[in-house]
Amino acid sequence: MVKKVAAVTGSRRGIGLGIAKKLAEAGYTVILSATSPAEENVSLVEEFRSKGYDAEYIKCDISSEEDREAFVKYIEEKYGRLDVHVNNAGVAPNVRLDILETTIESFRRLMKINLEGTFFMCQLVANAMIRMKEKNLEDYNPRIINISSISAYTSSTSRGEYCISKAGISMITK
Repeated sequence: MVKKVAAVTGSRRGIGLGIAKKLAEAGYTVILSATSPAEENVSLVEEFRSKGYDAEYIKCDISSEEDREAFVKYIEEKYGRLDVHVNNAGVAPNVRLDILETTIESFRRLMKINLEGTFFMCQLVANAMIRMKEKNLEDYNPRIINISSISAYTSSTSRGEYCISKAGISMITK
């Protein structure tokens, strides 16, 4: 039987962690990731392994081109397959401000992480999955899942930059 591999960005807590747990329960080897160093996530990996799940943590800041490339390269080289990739990593504004008061710094931060990071991670993962598909791997039907938000289509005057970034993620997915 083939051991399938799933990666989930932003999986240290919340929705990402919940998705990672469900994938582990379904029998996937799970690659957890977030921006914190691996040594800060030993207990997280141990929690998975204590339940008999295959899990590993890789630090990946999706706003960093180098981190994204290293993340995908590592998975491709170590596992030779990536069956499911979940783009969950993302941030909200540090301070909710009216759209007329939103700062350029906040706007750029959200676009860099939420939109640019997700877009280019999709690109890297899709290209890796195409290479893997060409190898005729057994039982290989890869999927990319992007986590967006109701804010993609419901505006909020106190966090316009967040809504715009999530609308972009929804468009990437289409």
